[in-house]
Amino acid sequence: MTQYHHPKWCFFWYSFMGLIVSLAACFLTKKSEDDKVWTDEPEDSDISTSLENYNAEQRRQMIARGQSEASVNQREIPARVGFCYRLKKNCQAIGRAIQMREIFCIVIFFILRGILNPTFEEFSYFFLLNVIGISKFLFAVLVLVGQICHVLGALLYKAFCRNVDTRWMVFWAILANVFATFANFAFAKRWNKNCNINDIVFLFFTDVVFNVIQTVLYSLPILALFAKITPAKIEGTIFAFLTGTMNLASTVIQPGMGTLINSQFVGVNKKDLSGYPTLCLVAFICSIVTFVLLPLIPSKKQLVEFKKARTV
Repeated sequence: MTQYHHPKWCFFWYSFMGLIVSLAACFLTKKSEDDKVWTDEPEDSDISTSLENYNAEQRRQMIARGQSEASVNQREIPARVGFCYRLKKNCQAIGRAIQMREIFCIVIFFILRGILNPTFEEFSYFFLLNVIGISKFLFAVLVLVGQICHVLGALLYKAFCRNVDTRWMVFWAILANVFATFANFAFAKRWNKNCNINDIVFLFFTDVVFNVIQTVLYSLPILALFAKITPAKIEGTIFAFLTGTMNLASTVIQPGMGTLINSQFVGVNKKDLSGYPTLCLVAFICSIVTFVLLPLIPSKKQLVEFKKARTV
């Protein structure tokens, strides 16, 4: 339906719905945080924003500055309020969390993966429409099928993969990405025609298979790893930081590197797509290089060792 309208109206309604969600978020209260989602008791080694011990911490600082303990204990500690104060505390919490080896490694993994594994999705869009000749409606259906496959992937992950080590899951995800990029290269070279495989059948088959695999082997295991390595008492801050870093790599760094490679070496545009197979070949080679980043994903054994080291 939206393919017949000016893009500005599509973006307008998309932004309007986002505004509604933002307004709804303004009515959230602290009661929404009452439910506890963890079962383990916080340990002394856990990183905290010191929200629970604020009064005691302030009194310790006053005593350290030379004030008497009796006068300090009688003094009322003012409540902490203000955006700047909370921003400072959150930044301090993120800074302390990054010093944890498992969080440091996973952040480096995302950044390096974004640099070493460029994507060329914007060029794929024009290749599908201008060379293959699919309609915008069919392209939208492909995207819709991909989203449905994410749901199927979530069900498969819950049923079979929840207890598998994250490093092994990411290994198989990288291997699957190698096959996916090779399939894109073969499609760009039109090898499917040599095998008498219809373009639409090839697109739907690869889209379904690799979207499910992406969810089962990469997206959900990584999010589960976030939940394991996030320190107690600052779950929201660190989880948001990690997911933000992951999204930064996948939606900004990877496409940015793809655009840089294309502008400097290939020169593909929507009117001249003759070099598109070259971009697919670059993506295929870079997907193989990603294997060198696998040691940055902490294993179950390493998570235990890191936690023990902080308690010593």
